[in-house]
Amino acid sequence: MTRHPYERNAGSSSNRGRRLRADEIRRDRQSRSASVAGRPVQSPKYQPRMSEQFPAVADQQAKKRWTPLRLGLLAVGLSLVMLAAIVIVPVLIQMQRTADQVFQDADPIIDIVDNPDGTPEIVTQQPDGSGRGFADDNDFDDESADLPDWDGSDKINVALYGVDAREDGEVARSDTIILVNIDPETNEVAMMSIPRDLQVDIPGLGREKINAAYAQGGRALTRAVIEYHFDIPIHYYAEVDFTGFINIIDTIGGIVVDNPAIIKDDNYEWTRVYFPTGPQHMEGETALKYVRTRYDDNDFARGQRQQQVLRAMREQGVRLNLITQVRSLLQDVEENFRTDLSMRQSLALARIAADISNDDIESHSIIECTTEDYVPDLYYYLVPDWDCIHDVMHEIFPPREVEAEDVIDYDASIIIENATFIDGLAGRSRDTLLNAGYSSVDARQADDAGEGRASVIRVGPGVSEDTLIDIAEELGFEPDIVEIEQDSDDIPSDYSIMIILGEDAPEPDSS
Repeated sequence: MTRHPYERNAGSSSNRGRRLRADEIRRDRQSRSASVAGRPVQSPKYQPRMSEQFPAVADQQAKKRWTPLRLGLLAVGLSLVMLAAIVIVPVLIQMQRTADQVFQDADPIIDIVDNPDGTPEIVTQQPDGSGRGFADDNDFDDESADLPDWDGSDKINVALYGVDAREDGEVARSDTIILVNIDPETNEVAMMSIPRDLQVDIPGLGREKINAAYAQGGRALTRAVIEYHFDIPIHYYAEVDFTGFINIIDTIGGIVVDNPAIIKDDNYEWTRVYFPTGPQHMEGETALKYVRTRYDDNDFARGQRQQQVLRAMREQGVRLNLITQVRSLLQDVEENFRTDLSMRQSLALARIAADISNDDIESHSIIECTTEDYVPDLYYYLVPDWDCIHDVMHEIFPPREVEAEDVIDYDASIIIENATFIDGLAGRSRDTLLNAGYSSVDARQADDAGEGRASVIRVGPGVSEDTLIDIAEELGFEPDIVEIEQDSDDIPSDYSIMIILGEDAPEPDSS
């Protein structure tokens, strides 16, 4: 039987086969080494561990390692880990799942054009990302609490759709359409509701109410119909159904609305709806009735109520700082909200909304541009005056006024004639214009020099006013004083501008 080198020899039945401890092994090695060297070695005395020598001290140190403070810190750390697992992780999962459903790629681009017969027809293109929203940055991973800035300064038009999603298989229609124009530079917003009974031309349907476009071709066709008739681009959309509308308002704790006039509708889904005047708190179900009822007044009053509720929702969201409601809101909108704005763009618009005051939100209407056409119990339309509507739209959604840059034609061909006896005056004037950047300038002496004539600038067709003013200023003339002949025929054919320097001509700046 082979014995392990560090098993005890049979000297005691109790020790037979037992492995040595580390200190016994060291002593054994030292004894062997000393024996080989021929020198006697005294085995060191076994040193017991501190816990064996001083059990009270060891017990005290063990207690010190687990003080109540340290145990408390450990408990807090474990609690944070559990909190992350229970709360944060589900929120992140919910956010990603919601991002995949809420933030959509752009719909196919549908354009409506008139065919040779003057009938509107559809031209469909696939979205290419230019001018349309893509959910290309939904994985917004910014650890800071600050919302991102809107990437761009151009005004944007967003179409808001309130959809009456049906559970019985009937095709949904857009019950609400609100156009919103947002200026990210000035933090100004303009809103206009499109009445659902507005009569429009829809390819494939003919003349129908505008809300039928959604039933016929969804958001893409609805956007195309708006762009075709209202003569404005729609850059993005946001869509919510009635359930999502109710849930969002309930999640933010309801809204406060100041109703300006009594509403009593006996035909609201076979029930009576009544709203007194004055401020009142509304939960989701009540707010939905408030924005949908219309039989006691009309579609335009209904549109004003819809915009009023949007304002109230924004005010409540800003007041509550909706980041605290993020989990509930995400769960509420997951099945009921869609947009082709990306997550980053949506957060950037939220930042803009937080900075907008109520005074910077304007509400508009096209009521003056419509007339009623109806037969009781048969049909009801609002017939539009499109010229009137286009004037209103261009007033509501005007392009931002920007200061036009000077348009100076430095390649204009210029001839300068010296009509005085001042030596070199035309040459020095030519050098001044060349130094200013003009590339084609000639100088010569006038045939009728010395007749005491006044200076004149003759300008041919197509020369911009900015070019004329710049040349006059470079030569030291006052543009409002020097004689100018527009569209002159007395210019040599090789030139577009002719400058005749008379006795009143200033001496060119030699610098």
